[in-house]
Amino acid sequence: FVPPEEHIRASLARFVSDEAGHPSTRRRLLADDTNQGLALLEIAEQKFDTIVMNPPFGELSPEAKRRLTSTGVPKPLDAYAQFLYRASELLAEHGRVGALVSKTFLSHAEFEVTRRWLLSNVGAMRLMAELGTGVLDAAVEVAAVVLAPGVPGEMTFVDLTETLDKSERLRQLVATPDQQQVFHRRSEHFLGRAGAPLSYRLDSKVSAELAQANTVRDIAEGLWGLFTADDERFVRAWWEVAPASMETVWYPYAKGGAPQGFFAEPMLVVNWSGNGAEILSRRGDKGQVLARAPNKECFGQRGFTYSSISSSGLRVRPLNEGTIFSIKGPALFPRVGPDDWLPMLELLNSAEVSYLLSTLSVNRSAELNYALRISVPGGWRSHFSGDTARRLSSLGQWVASGSETSRYFSGYPIDRNIDNVVSPSTLDQLVTGLRDAGSAAYAQIGLSDTDTASFVFSRAHLPPSPPCDEHAIASYLVGCAFGR
Repeated sequence: FVPPEEHIRASLARFVSDEAGHPSTRRRLLADDTNQGLALLEIAEQKFDTIVMNPPFGELSPEAKRRLTSTGVPKPLDAYAQFLYRASELLAEHGRVGALVSKTFLSHAEFEVTRRWLLSNVGAMRLMAELGTGVLDAAVEVAAVVLAPGVPGEMTFVDLTETLDKSERLRQLVATPDQQQVFHRRSEHFLGRAGAPLSYRLDSKVSAELAQANTVRDIAEGLWGLFTADDERFVRAWWEVAPASMETVWYPYAKGGAPQGFFAEPMLVVNWSGNGAEILSRRGDKGQVLARAPNKECFGQRGFTYSSISSSGLRVRPLNEGTIFSIKGPALFPRVGPDDWLPMLELLNSAEVSYLLSTLSVNRSAELNYALRISVPGGWRSHFSGDTARRLSSLGQWVASGSETSRYFSGYPIDRNIDNVVSPSTLDQLVTGLRDAGSAAYAQIGLSDTDTASFVFSRAHLPPSPPCDEHAIASYLVGCAFGR
C-alpha cells in the first residue's frame, strides 16, 4: 500500500547507489543526473516554518508572463504578488511569511485579486505596517506584511507613513499600541466595498455605511480619452496655431494640468483632423498601434473633467463642448438631468469626496478607476444648490480674461486679482458653504470634519491671478505693434 511515488523514488535511489561505481562512464553520468534530480525534488517538496523576503517589484518579463499564464496562477502578473503566492505554498502547517513589498496592493485596481486573497484564509494577512517612503534606496512606497495561511483572525494595521524613525516607532507600538497609528480590522471591514480597498484608517461603522452607498459610477459615466503617443508632434498651445485651423484641424485638449476646481481653461490643442486619422494610423517598429482613443465617439461632448495626476484630491471642472479629453484628463458625463449638473459639480469638489478618494487610491492618485468608486450618499442633491459652483466658475473665467494667453482675454491687460474684486470674506463664505454642504451630505455616513480637514477646497484650487505689471503691459504693446 506504499504510494506509487514512493516506489519510484526508492527505485531511483537504488539505481543511483548501484550505478555510482559502475565502470561505464555513461552509466555513472546517468546516475549522477538522477541523483541531482532527486535532490531537486527534495528541495521542491521542502516546507518551511518561516519565509522572510524582500521580493522584486514590478512587471514580469513577457516570457515569465507567458509561462505563469499557462499554469493558471492568480493575477496580477506582478513579481512581488507572485512571490507572495508561491511563498504561501511553501509553508509548513502554521508557518509564517514576512515580506517587504510595494504598497500598491492596498488599493490599486490591478491588485484586487491579491487583496481578496490576502483577506481570505488562504493568504491570511495578519499584520501590515504601511511604511511609505525612505525605507529602500529605490523611490517606492513600501509595506511590511506578515501572512499566516490557514489561521483565521483579526488583522493589525500600523501606519508609519509620517514617522521618520520607523523601526524604533514600530518597537514602541508593539509594546504600547497607539490608536492613532494601530488599527485592528476584520476582513468584513474591506470586502463590502467595491474593489475591496484596504482603507484601514476608516472607522468600521463608516466603512459599513460606505459599502451600502452608491458610487460616482452611479451618477456619472467615466471615460478615458486620447493618448497620442507623441505629444511633441500632435499637441500645441492654442496660440501657436493659426486661428483659421481651430476646430477644423486643432481642437481644445483637456490634458489634466493643475488641480483646479470649477474652472480651468484648456490651454492646449490637439491635431484631430480627419477624426484623428494621422494620430491613430501611426505604427511602431514592429507594427504595433502606438496611440489610443478608446472613447473617441464621445469627444466634443459636454461634461466634466479633472487632472488624474493629483495629490490634492479630486478637483473637477466643466468639459466644454468641442473639447477632446485625454488619458490624464478623463471625462465624467453626468447621468443626472441638466438642472443637477452644477450641484453635482459641488459634490465632486467637496472635501469628503477627496478624502474618500485618498482611502481608495495609492498616493492619493485620482485615476479614473478610483474616482468612480468614491461613495456618494443618498439624497446628496438636497444639500447642494449649485449656486457656489456657478459663482466660482464665473469667477475663474473672469480671472482668465486678464491674461493674454487666455481665449477669454478681454482685449487689454487688466488687473484680475480675485482679492481686488471679491473680498476674502465673500470667498470664505463660498468655500465655507461648500464645506458645510459636504459635511451635511456625508453626515449620515459618519465622516467628520476632522477626517476631511486637509482636503477642503480653497483659493489655491482656483485659477491663479495673471500678472498685470510692466512686463505684461510691455508684452501687450509689442503685440499691438506687430498687428494685434
